[in-house]
Amino acid sequence: MASRLRKKTKGWGARVRFGELLGRDEWIHLDLPHDQEAVALDRLARLGVMARRLAELGKHIEARAFLEAAGAQRSERGFAAIETRVHEEMFPESAPQKTPRTFRQVVQDLCDGTLHELHPDDIGYRTKEGRDARRTQLAAFLPVLGDKLFAQITRDLIDEAKRLIPKDIGQNTRMRYCRELRYVLQLAVEPLRLCEHVPHVSVPKQVDTDLFQLVYPDEESQLSGALLPVSLEERFLYAYLARNGSRISETLQVTWDHIDLERGKIRIAKAWTKTKRARFWDLEPDVLEAFRLRRLMIHDSAIVFVPPPGRSFTRVTVYQHFRPNLRAAGLTRPELFEAPEGERPVTIHDWRASFVTLARNIGMSDRWIRDRSGHESARVLEKYDRGVRHAREQGLGWWAPMAIALGMKGAKEPSRLASQLGPKQVQVWAKELLPSSRIGVLTDRCGLGRGPTHSINAADQEPHDPSSTPDAPLGPAHISISGQRGLPPLGALHESPGLPVGNPSVELGESTLRRLLEMATRASDWDAVGELSAQLKAIEARRAPNVTSLDAARRRREEGRS
Repeated sequence: MASRLRKKTKGWGARVRFGELLGRDEWIHLDLPHDQEAVALDRLARLGVMARRLAELGKHIEARAFLEAAGAQRSERGFAAIETRVHEEMFPESAPQKTPRTFRQVVQDLCDGTLHELHPDDIGYRTKEGRDARRTQLAAFLPVLGDKLFAQITRDLIDEAKRLIPKDIGQNTRMRYCRELRYVLQLAVEPLRLCEHVPHVSVPKQVDTDLFQLVYPDEESQLSGALLPVSLEERFLYAYLARNGSRISETLQVTWDHIDLERGKIRIAKAWTKTKRARFWDLEPDVLEAFRLRRLMIHDSAIVFVPPPGRSFTRVTVYQHFRPNLRAAGLTRPELFEAPEGERPVTIHDWRASFVTLARNIGMSDRWIRDRSGHESARVLEKYDRGVRHAREQGLGWWAPMAIALGMKGAKEPSRLASQLGPKQVQVWAKELLPSSRIGVLTDRCGLGRGPTHSINAADQEPHDPSSTPDAPLGPAHISISGQRGLPPLGALHESPGLPVGNPSVELGESTLRRLLEMATRASDWDAVGELSAQLKAIEARRAPNVTSLDAARRRREEGRS
């Protein structure tokens, strides 16, 4: 039987005797917080009763599994369910007959988390917000299916229930309603075993969504700098979403225990994510600096993204206040608020889309992006290609350093070169340029692999002062300009001493030469166009086979064999 209780690092330990003749004496983990000592003592006594019943029943091998399953239950309902199961196995004649369960009862148990506790391997975990969204969708079917047993549900009833789905929603939202209905019917078969078969539920196909709105870096800077109309709590949340691209549902659950301020690492728990996969990444230096300063301001809060006073932070409330905050910050671009047909107004989710778009534009790898955004595959990122082309044509870069954009006290000042960039030439700030895996960049031997690069209007810039460079990069660590993505200015193709144009001793890759040719054509630098075209033709000539005909090729092959 149970003997004593001991506090452990995580939860409690209960010493329980079980097995044949109660001869085994081992510790069972109780998954309860330390402040629930009274509950732990009650569970300790009840575990002893369960162990004695299992010993009398002769289930010595299964005893430990029963006890560990009971100890892992946090809720009273889950613990009591295992107690009931032990009692029913010992006294099957006294077990109450199970009453048939209706559609409404299953929906209620699913949405309050009971079914997940009883069948954790078959029914995944959802946050309270996710369960509430599921309850709202399934409530549409209750007038028709609520009081029906699953064996009574027919195709005609399903079609009648589907007609209750709101008419003013899009096809993709309607698809989610039908998926939830199909999911509940499948649960009735397995693992609930309430019936052997359920009718098929047809689900509409997913359609392409309307075009999202890209938030421009200068608009984000204007919003982040809106000190009075928009609270710091909201601006801090927006700035983080723009620079990391994670989902709002998982972002709002981050605690300071999930951020290593010393090493600059952030972790996202498996239970928060849509894909049910945990992930982590290293914060960029400017984001890490902002987190360190923010920690000093809210040192007594466990949650990182605390809401403004008198408010709460949920996906719904953040969505509701987002567009009003844009207006309060002085943003007036019409598409943000009333998008034309085929597009949609900006939403809080568009920070995620803007992050992916600008990151791909400046040449960050798909893996770097997916570590932060949580996308399952690189193919999903292809839907942002239209926005990437637009960002490239507009010469957009990256966001301004987070702490500086928010006006946080103690933020590092940017270098003099960075402060001279024009409004569209933000905002990527770093000390050196390293090769990117997505674009062909000039190598160190060409003189462009180190040191700060120039903006488009290089003639208007003052010489760079190395002493003005910050101690640590304030943006993605291997990007240092925005509009040109690591390539030389348009007007300096011929003048730059590091370029290999006209220098036969330096040989570049074909992708780099084609990029330079495109830039030279835009700049109407026809001398550079001619020289680059000659180098490309030379590469193509070397690649072409030195064979005049198929007959000649056959003869050469036969001569080689002989």
